[in-house]
Amino acid sequence: MRMEVFLDGRGWLKLDKLIDVFFSNCENCEEIPMFGLLPLLKYLTLDGLNNLQSIGPSFYGGQETRVMFPALERLILSNMPNLTAWAEAEVMPVVETRKCREQVFPRLEDLKIKNCPKLITSPSHFPCLKKLEIDTIESDFPLTKILSSSSPTSLEVLSISRISSLTSLLPHLQGYQKYLRELTIEDCEKLRELPDDLHSFQSLIILRIFECPSLQSISYQSGQKGPPSLRTLEISSCSELSYLPSEMIESIRCLEDLSVTRCNKLVSISIDLGELPCISRLEISYCFELRNLPKGIGRHSKLTKLTIGGFSKSIDFNSFQTVLDDIGQSKSLRNLSLNGWKHCDSLPYQFQHLTSLESLTLFDFGMEALPEWFGGLSSLSSLSLCACYKLRHMPSKEAMQRLKKLQYLIVTCCPLLREMCREENSPDSEWSKISHIRHIGGVGPGF
Repeated sequence: MRMEVFLDGRGWLKLDKLIDVFFSNCENCEEIPMFGLLPLLKYLTLDGLNNLQSIGPSFYGGQETRVMFPALERLILSNMPNLTAWAEAEVMPVVETRKCREQVFPRLEDLKIKNCPKLITSPSHFPCLKKLEIDTIESDFPLTKILSSSSPTSLEVLSISRISSLTSLLPHLQGYQKYLRELTIEDCEKLRELPDDLHSFQSLIILRIFECPSLQSISYQSGQKGPPSLRTLEISSCSELSYLPSEMIESIRCLEDLSVTRCNKLVSISIDLGELPCISRLEISYCFELRNLPKGIGRHSKLTKLTIGGFSKSIDFNSFQTVLDDIGQSKSLRNLSLNGWKHCDSLPYQFQHLTSLESLTLFDFGMEALPEWFGGLSSLSSLSLCACYKLRHMPSKEAMQRLKKLQYLIVTCCPLLREMCREENSPDSEWSKISHIRHIGGVGPGF
């Protein structure tokens, strides 16, 4: 408890030079040492203390310590299934001009709490916290307490995962609109609403929302804009999400990365990419009720990566054809991943004009052969074919030889093509068409 160890024959050795402590898997430990006494400690991890039920005041070093954890920059609490309480420090009276909370964690910038499901209390003294991650706890009270104690001007990154009681972010983020730069929300099954003032998050650059099945829409009022600095917006596996405000998304002029995946009730993403001059990556996939798609793909000069497909079978035909035409006209695309349907017996002919394409992934198409014009994709260096169960034939050997830059061929779940490539010397073998490619996976004589 004095942060000293006894060395036989040499007396007591102070541990006051320690900078990094990893205190792990001491399953019978019931009380945490007085780490707050270590004047140089920068990094502290408490992990796998299964028997620990509380982190008491002694953790901070006792009242005689004027500044507790004076150098600590990063603190991690993880995998403590019985931890229920994390107590406040017992702070000594100080001069009136000095705030009490500045005596505790005066330099702590990074706090992570993971897999402490029973934790229901936490301290309220984090004056300069920049990054907060909370993952797998039942109560949202620690989140409330920590955010209420931190300075809104300091917190830049907030990650919230698997907080089972969390229903709304509205009360938690009050005051953080001006400086928060990155917000990630994941697997919060009861979360119903996001802040309705997203437009006021002036510094927000990254917004990620994953696996929030109770979230039905993003709150939005007509004429309201999105976060003005947002560059990355990712939404995935929100099974009840049925509405995305296109007007709000189009207002984010610096948006570079937009990804919407596995949102099974989403019907429309009718944004015009012409309103997003900086967009370079777009992914819209596995939204099986989606009937309306973005427009303006072909007119966009900065779009380099596109993943698209897995829509409703009743998708608007004209909308889909427009997208295919737009893709075929693109001069900037370098990476394309397309999810088709099993009844698609041919590749969209529009793709033969994608001479700048470097990487192509085709998933779930029903064609038996790749077209001869495939050999005109002169910049192609990587080709992946996945779940094309009817595919038997590659283009002709002459067409494949024209793909001078093709270095990688990956074939997955294409059983007929694999069979056709297995017999190296068979007159019907497809192997001779592709054997010159340097890196091949999934097909060939060895498979």
